[in-house]
Amino acid sequence: MSSQSQRSLNWLLQQFQLKPGKPDIASSLQTLVLVLVPIGVGVLMGHPVASAIAIMGAWLVGLMNVEEAYHQQATAKISDR
Repeated sequence: MSSQSQRSLNWLLQQFQLKPGKPDIASSLQTLVLVLVPIGVGVLMGHPVASAIAIMGAWLVGLMNVEEAYHQQATAKISDR
């Protein structure tokens, strides 16, 4: 294996290694709620499989909600109407 491909492989492997740090408990709980609500609604309505799209959307919102940016944008869009 060439030196260049070895460096590329090492870089790729480093991206998946866990790094020490403090876990963000509040963000984890928020994501848990964002995922559990669509699951609960889907089960209560008798369509748990149909809630999969909503679950994935909620999960992505939880992942991308950096420093409450999504909350600020949603509030601004709602208040403009």
